[in-house]
Amino acid sequence: MNLQLLFGQSWTSRALLVLSIACLYAGAIVINNQLLFGWSRFDDLQYLIFVPAGLKLLLVMLFGLRAVAGIAIGITATTLDALDQLPLLSACIIGIASSISTYIGLTLVATWRRLSYPWNGLSLGDLSLLALVVGSLDALVSDLMLVMVEREAASHVLAELPYAAFGRIVGSFLFMGGCGVLCRTIIGKHGKPAE
Repeated sequence: MNLQLLFGQSWTSRALLVLSIACLYAGAIVINNQLLFGWSRFDDLQYLIFVPAGLKLLLVMLFGLRAVAGIAIGITATTLDALDQLPLLSACIIGIASSISTYIGLTLVATWRRLSYPWNGLSLGDLSLLALVVGSLDALVSDLMLVMVEREAASHVLAELPYAAFGRIVGSFLFMGGCGVLCRTIIGKHGKPAE
């Protein structure tokens, strides 16, 4: 496949990247929620282990607002599938808010720690801080959106927020750890990339 088609500057390339991210993220949610960690569900759209949170952070770090758009579409699709009789507008609100929360959390931490793309000098402490801030903010926004669309009682938000944040933070660390193992395996088999 011609990478220019996916990563180019044309509107076709941008749309294809957004749709690819939407499919990737929706697939990651389905795999997490139905195949791997369905047992960790404790409420609507809330899991004690949510690995796609790490993927979402990585995608937003790499592709910025294009990733936000794709992730919003992916979350909207999976939300419509997971919550019976939820209106499309409500699912769109959940998707948009949940994807923007990652962008806002990333921007806050990057500004505070003076980090920027291509993320040179990113330390384990910076990654941990990103996972904590983005995971907590994402959990809060998701809970508030469920209250807004009347799928959850407002009184449950504070009680469930620590569990939801825990799931996203642990999921981010699991994703980062998996990426680290994958990178070490590839480098171990093929040698260090040329600089």
